[in-house]
Amino acid sequence: MASSLLTAPSPSSGASSDSPEGSHANGGQSRGGSRVLPSSHVRSTVAAVVSFYAVPLPQGADLAGVVQQLYAKDATFTDPLVDVSGSSRIAAQFHWLSLLLRRAAVELHSYRVMSNGRGISMDTTMTFVPRILPSIFALSLRVSTELLLDDVGKVTSSHVALRPPPSHDGKNDVRNMKDPS
Repeated sequence: MASSLLTAPSPSSGASSDSPEGSHANGGQSRGGSRVLPSSHVRSTVAAVVSFYAVPLPQGADLAGVVQQLYAKDATFTDPLVDVSGSSRIAAQFHWLSLLLRRAAVELHSYRVMSNGRGISMDTTMTFVPRILPSIFALSLRVSTELLLDDVGKVTSSHVALRPPPSHDGKNDVRNMKDPS
């Protein structure tokens, strides 16, 4: 389910269109004294984060504005290539991605709300085609992304990590390799 939505959810006020005023998601429950995000906010947050990887960017997209709405001012973003703090730097790293790549897309396999109710875990495949030597350097990576959110639903931390490739027969699985000595 690739997306080029590039819209941010409105910050959660505790009420949503799919829950009565003042109640929490999951039937009005809270977890650990914190409000649980409404499912509509979770869905729109996932869609917005996935859309950041759309290259080329949709016509008229306001990447910096959407990042500012979605991420807390002092949020952190970590992936295998960058480690930045602050929503303006997060927007800048996505902007650079759009300059370096000819095309990029994300296939969302699944997502779930973490057990504390304040985070989202996503399983995706990201495909990157660079502007220089695209037929040689294009690649697809299976990655997991963990988003931690504050009480108003803004992302405070985004951590993107590579997932190990699937092992079909176990022969190439490093867990099954023996020391040659």
